[in-house]
Amino acid sequence: MIEPDFFNLYIVMISGREHHLVVTDNQLDSLYDTMFGRSDGDFQNFDNIVINTTQIESIEYKKIEREDYND
Repeated sequence: MIEPDFFNLYIVMISGREHHLVVTDNQLDSLYDTMFGRSDGDFQNFDNIVINTTQIESIEYKKIEREDYND
């Protein structure tokens, strides 16, 4: 089984609210699919938060090296 890559994800909403999440590569791909209309709907569900992708002002992510990540 292929281990997922993890990313620090920083999202700033139009309202100014900021979110910092640790996500897998699959979750990040799914977010971009939702943002760019490759999947239906405007919402992305992460483990403990739902993001309205139409309200995102900016997004930044950085890969977490495996040795730096603890489950």
